Amino acid sequence: MSRIILFIIVAGMVLAYGYRLEQIAPANQPFSPAQPLEPEEHQQQTENEASPLQPTEFAAAGYCGAKIPPGFRRPTLGPILNKDASPMGRTARRLYNDGESETLLDHLTRWQESKATSPYPSIWRALLHLENQMPASALPYLSEAMNLTEDKPVIALILGNILSHTSELPRAIEALSIYAAAYPQDRPQQQKLARLKTQYEIQARYKQSDYRGVELLYPPESSHLEWADILDQIDTKLDEAAEFTGTIRRQTLTVIAFEGKAELLASTCVPSWTGGVYDGSIKLVMHNPEQLPNAVTLAHETLHAQLSFSSPGEIPAWFSEGMAQAFAKEETRAQSSWRKMVEHQTYIPFTSLGDSFLEFEGSDDARLAYHQGLAMVLWLYNTAGPEGLHEAVRALELPKDRQKRLLEIFLTENDSGDFLEFVATLIH
Repeated sequence: MSRIILFIIVAGMVLAYGYRLEQIAPANQPFSPAQPLEPEEHQQQTENEASPLQPTEFAAAGYCGAKIPPGFRRPTLGPILNKDASPMGRTARRLYNDGESETLLDHLTRWQESKATSPYPSIWRALLHLENQMPASALPYLSEAMNLTEDKPVIALILGNILSHTSELPRAIEALSIYAAAYPQDRPQQQKLARLKTQYEIQARYKQSDYRGVELLYPPESSHLEWADILDQIDTKLDEAAEFTGTIRRQTLTVIAFEGKAELLASTCVPSWTGGVYDGSIKLVMHNPEQLPNAVTLAHETLHAQLSFSSPGEIPAWFSEGMAQAFAKEETRAQSSWRKMVEHQTYIPFTSLGDSFLEFEGSDDARLAYHQGLAMVLWLYNTAGPEGLHEAVRALELPKDRQKRLLEIFLTENDSGDFLEFVATLIH
């Protein structure tokens, strides 16, 4: 039976690059365009479904909110690898499906040495890095494949979406332009390309500093500020976020500090009240050129960056936002909501919490749901400790039924009837 893999195609629904289930055909099975690559219910994709803030919900800006038209399917890597009927290609599929990664790598080396013009060894190596959540390591192989393959739009889509969350926006725009020209019906990617061009116009003049895989971009008029301290904070917070979630620290991260709210809104799909967002890269707002970005917001978005990287896919908002608030120590901001919950003896039923806060946008209920998520995460930590949070994060390993699995863990450790009693202990 062929092995199910996760690889980056950058549709936007799941993380910065967009992970998607796909199937590699057995070595002795001919490629068929009709073979199922993923369950039917997962085929529809919408723009920017990946961000912890779920920007699709707030798609009020000019280049946001498009959906893939009915009947269109975004191209992926699987069909490219499956259609290779050569003996080398069949062997690669067999080794992959049998889980013989080291032997596969040796095979790819011999394949490349014997046929340097074949794009398939590079595509396979890129796929292996993407499967292991190492997009930066996949980039050189995707670039090699672009120069050798006839399937340029597909490779360009993956390459461009990875680069779109780095400092290399010109390369991202070039790659995504190739895809957009071949697939004009993919409106979400057309809109993403328009936003990237706007973002590049804004940040082309920015200064850049790098440290341990972190890229930091900021306006030149603020160069006199202690940006080295911000880099150090990000590096430290990434280590702490990995420990907090029980996950392996992500390999790379790009952080952009915009000079104002207008620049953030022009290049993302977020509501006007947002001071920062993680949508594959962290984007922050400076309130004035003499003030570094808010440290609490930075910590909050760093947690999103780590959690979304380790668990590609939609994460229920109450858990994602609750974890980010807990990590950033935002209890003070939740005091008013918690007092109302205790005073009125009311809270949103756990089973009614959805994957997002869409139905609550702009209301007091949205704020309550947001802060209830923090209380729920703190309650789980109080009863089960760090391992309780780590178990909850592990429940996100499979993309389906995440809300159900999270609530099962939560209610196993807690009695819902005691929730408000715990919330009362948080008020000070």
